[in-house]
Amino acid sequence: MELNTINGGRVIDLQGRAIERVAISLFDFGGFQDRIVIEQILHGHLVSTYGANNPAFARSIVEVNKLGNELRLLNEELYNVRAKPLQWRPFFNCWFLSVPQVLLLLDGVVGAGQFADELRRTRSFTMGTRDFYYEYAYTKRMAAANK
Repeated sequence: MELNTINGGRVIDLQGRAIERVAISLFDFGGFQDRIVIEQILHGHLVSTYGANNPAFARSIVEVNKLGNELRLLNEELYNVRAKPLQWRPFFNCWFLSVPQVLLLLDGVVGAGQFADELRRTRSFTMGTRDFYYEYAYTKRMAAANK
């Protein structure tokens, strides 16, 4: 896979692996770790352009729109590289987690493979609670019950 940006290009050989994007903060942000919420917010930015009512903010908004255009171009390139899949979900691999959430995921983990398993434990699972801790504990109990 090759990614091109305004400043040049990079070739990334994934060798069958997938890319997960993880942002870590000190604080929890409610349901922001929920896949559906993240997809809706980030997709909204992907398809939006912004304007300013106040001329004092016009220059900043122009910069935001430039970055939005770059994001759209990168998204289109990734879409083409993936052979234009019918169900394109460019932000499904984005994670916004707090330090306590990451520490919970790391509890008992040995190695990158186990961390990836724990990270993906609640990926496609949502109970609508917007409570990462509850849903993570629930999926762990379900996995233990199925053993």
